[in-house]
Amino acid sequence: MKKNMEMKMNKKMAAKQVLAAVVMTASMTMTAFAGTSGNASLLPKENYQNDRNREAVTAYMNKMRTRWSADQLKEVHPVDIDQDGVVEYVVKTATPDEPYIWDLIDTYVMSFNGTVQVTNIDCRMGRYEPVQIGVIPEEKKLVTAAVTAVRGSEMTEFTLENGQLVKGNEYYWDVSTAGSDRAAETELCKTVFTDYVDLPEASDASAYLSETAGKQEEERLYPYGVRELGKDVMVNVRYNIH
Repeated sequence: MKKNMEMKMNKKMAAKQVLAAVVMTASMTMTAFAGTSGNASLLPKENYQNDRNREAVTAYMNKMRTRWSADQLKEVHPVDIDQDGVVEYVVKTATPDEPYIWDLIDTYVMSFNGTVQVTNIDCRMGRYEPVQIGVIPEEKKLVTAAVTAVRGSEMTEFTLENGQLVKGNEYYWDVSTAGSDRAAETELCKTVFTDYVDLPEASDASAYLSETAGKQEEERLYPYGVRELGKDVMVNVRYNIH
């Protein structure tokens, strides 16, 4: 009986040691990337209270009303890729794909240079990991990232050059394996994933598209705030911390 008690105590002690090791490793990972971790260094609201930004947002809203139906529109991410006080819109739409009975999720970037430029940057079936939208403010980059420990992770960076969206580096790696791609993990840790307008139903999209000018001033002119930091996403996936 004494031996059984000792065995149970040893098992409990081993479990505690494993948990402590996981927490310590996660903490070390966070510390290792402390110098390159994303932060909330987004421009203040007053930077977006200008006529050029209002013109851009009005053009985006008009384009959305004519290009997509209310049942297609699912998410709108106001971001400022080049940190110039004029927002870009990242728009996600969904279209049923009958042969596979899965939705096709398209991601577009709407930018403004006197006229609206619409660029499709991602298309995937709904059964796959959706891309998250973020920015690296200090480097003036847009980031799309599908971070998972199940199928492997991917991330793509974009910049704006003379009003045109340009694809930059692409990364594919297994985020659950520490250090499997240090360059990719460093970029992920710089990323600030921002909040967005969620439009799960057609009625939500219809209401959003028909909102008054006063509502536009409050909700449409500004990039949304921080939803999650890339370094936290990486650690949570790697160590299954929820």
